Amino acid sequence: MKNLFILSFAVVVLLSCNKEAPLVDSNPFYNPQQEVSYPYLSGLLETTFVIEQAAVLPDLDIPSVFPVSYDLSPLMPPVTSQKKQKSAVAFATTYYLKSFQEKVQHNYEYLSDNELMSPSFVYNQLISDNSCNQPIAVEDALYILKSEGTNTLVDFPYLEATCNTQPTEEQLEFSSLNKIASYHNVLNNNETASIIAILKTLLLENTPIILGIKVDAKFKSATPKNNNGIFIFNHKESLGNIKHCMLIVGYDDALNAFKVVNSWGTEWGNEGYAYVHYNFFLNEDDTNYEDGLISLNVAYDVP
Repeated sequence: MKNLFILSFAVVVLLSCNKEAPLVDSNPFYNPQQEVSYPYLSGLLETTFVIEQAAVLPDLDIPSVFPVSYDLSPLMPPVTSQKKQKSAVAFATTYYLKSFQEKVQHNYEYLSDNELMSPSFVYNQLISDNSCNQPIAVEDALYILKSEGTNTLVDFPYLEATCNTQPTEEQLEFSSLNKIASYHNVLNNNETASIIAILKTLLLENTPIILGIKVDAKFKSATPKNNNGIFIFNHKESLGNIKHCMLIVGYDDALNAFKVVNSWGTEWGNEGYAYVHYNFFLNEDDTNYEDGLISLNVAYDVP
């Protein structure tokens, strides 16, 4: 499925096919020292007016007993920052999720940008101007991944200052090698089990979940942390209405929370990761319910 031909991206520069892909740790895109000064932007558009609605979640084989914890973060690409773009959805769906899928399929080690998927490929096609300040819908991003796929960061680099570059016919040809097969709404399911049990089951099947959630100022500052220095988002202030998108990559019953990877750089949270309390995933009539959950989606890779 993966093709490592190097394509042109820059508007007026043709990238030589002999040019080597930059190493992750030498690329400014991954330099945590450059992430400290960036604002923590979100970028989730909450809307029912999407290109194509997510399908019903396929039936799952829910275990009767779960492991106390499970963690896919060792398989995730390097934590990075969306910087000054409202492209959180593109990072969750494309940079994190699709890169993860390609790693699982091809045993990548994330040694170069040839092994990392471009959030700009998706984000740029779903905004109407070059401000880089428009949020996008999760289902629209997944529609692009299903219908067109995506390019690698070599083929379609992330350019912080511009979002108007569109894929060429040649880039679209190669992006088709990196499609997802389908995408589904986890909240639209036929299961009798709780959402928490469904999410745990998906994670045990090595299926990360795209989380849409409202956060607040304390979330942005990743405070307070527990006695072990772990940030657990367990309550949203009533005025908190920042619509954000992240990827659920694990859970830990000792913390009563799901582990998420964020796109705000390694200086945020616990080296870019954090936990979201189970209470956000309870039914509204539960006495411990915490308001904030917007959406839960999964995407399955092409075999």
